[in-house]
This record gives sequence, structure tokens and C-alpha cells, in this order.
Amino acid sequence: MTTTLSPKSLARTYDVRNRADGWDAVEDYQRYLEVAAQHPDSGSSALSSKLEMPRGRIRSWENGSKPDPARAVEVAEERDWFGGPDTDEFAALNQLVAWIFSGGSINERDHSPYFALGRDGDAERVTDALDQLGLDWRRERDDQPDRATEIVPTEHASILGRALSVLGAPVGDKNDRAEISLPEYLDDAPDEIRADFVDVYLRNRAQSHDDKGTLTLREERADRYLQELAALIEDVAGESVTVSDKNVIVSAAAANALYGKIDRPF
Repeated sequence: MTTTLSPKSLARTYDVRNRADGWDAVEDYQRYLEVAAQHPDSGSSALSSKLEMPRGRIRSWENGSKPDPARAVEVAEERDWFGGPDTDEFAALNQLVAWIFSGGSINERDHSPYFALGRDGDAERVTDALDQLGLDWRRERDDQPDRATEIVPTEHASILGRALSVLGAPVGDKNDRAEISLPEYLDDAPDEIRADFVDVYLRNRAQSHDDKGTLTLREERADRYLQELAALIEDVAGESVTVSDKNVIVSAAAANALYGKIDRPF
């Protein structure tokens, strides 16, 4: 799995007709732009011959159309999504990836993500991340008390969902039959990125107990995934985190290391 977001990895999330690879469509479009700039007086027929591409495709590009993968790369580049793990944009992407694992989903049909809100203060964290990524958003289900309020992007939602999936966010179901692993980029990410991922996850999923200081996460997912999650939290906290059945149990020592003994967000 790709561990970073790049123009090529984003483009390859698209299935493009008559192309083996979404990146091929981006390269074809870039070649068209270069040749058209070099021959500004050439029409679609001449450009078609020079590029050895169908005339209809050239004509559609002359009329302002562009391949979906090329549009996605353009949107992401304009918003600085392709930076490294030390950028504010990557930090925002990381938080949204964690949210998809712990309190959201990416629609399998169109790759649109949503971010469910559980506790007070959740909304600002999601909306700040979307703002950092240059995306507008809206709240949904505020008037449905029996369902969680959701934050959804109102522009370029599919492109964001695809970007999150490149970074390792699961698409579709996340039950115990789904093959889900934590993102590979966490293996060597800066400590702050790893800590942010764990914090988002715990705020969305952890349950506290009145009679003890531990935190419990109940996850109906494969045991291998639960072990990965426990190992990540343990590494960030520096204290014991274990797995029992479908529960990840954050010891009191680990919870204290992460949040202190009082004023926990749970």
C-alpha cells in the first residue's frame, strides 16, 4: 500500500475507460496542454495527429473538459495536499484518516467521506481540518436526536475520500470480515502525527469507567487489527495496552500518560 499521497497515487484511484491506469490519463492531458501551447493555431484534427489521440478527446479538452484524475490532482495541488508529514495539510489529513477509522466512513460507490460527531467539541476538530485542506463543509442530522450529527465536505468530497484512502483509510464496511490495517505511514511518522491519530481514535471510541481508571474500546474487527491498534496506543502512551476478545483495554497508567488523572475528555 502507498504510504504517502502523491499525484500518481491519487490519480490511480480512478478507473478511466480505455486506460490501464488513471495516471496515464493525467500524462495524456499534460502532453495535450504542452503540445497545444506549442501550436496555438492548431485545431483538434492537427493536435489529434500530433498526439496520436482520438479527435473527440482533444475536442472535449479544447472545450474545457479534463480527465477526472487530472482534475483531482489539480485540486489537491492547489490546496497543498502533497506535502510531507511535517506540513499542516498532512496533519489535517492524518486526523481525518483517524476519524474514518474511528467515527466515519468513505462511501464505496463514490468515495465521499462523512465524519460522525460523538462528544462536544468534536465538530471543531473536523471542521478545522477541512478548513486547513481548503474545503467547505456542512453539518447534517442536527435535527435528528436519535442519529449522530455528521460533518460532510460540500466540495471535492470524492477527491478527499480518495486521498484519505490512498493514505490507508478504509473504504466501505469496517466489520470483522473486512481486511483493515492501520495506515503504514504511522510506522515512521513524527511523534505528533502518531499522537494525533491515537487521540482522535480514543476520543471517538474510548469508554471510561467510574470505578477504575482504564479506558475500553469495543471494536468488532479482526484480531490482527485490534493487536495493531493496541500496539500503536501502547507505543504512544509508553504504558500497557492489551486486547481481550473484541476489546482494546488502555490501562490506567496509559490513560494517565495520555490525558492525566483528571479532566479527561471521556
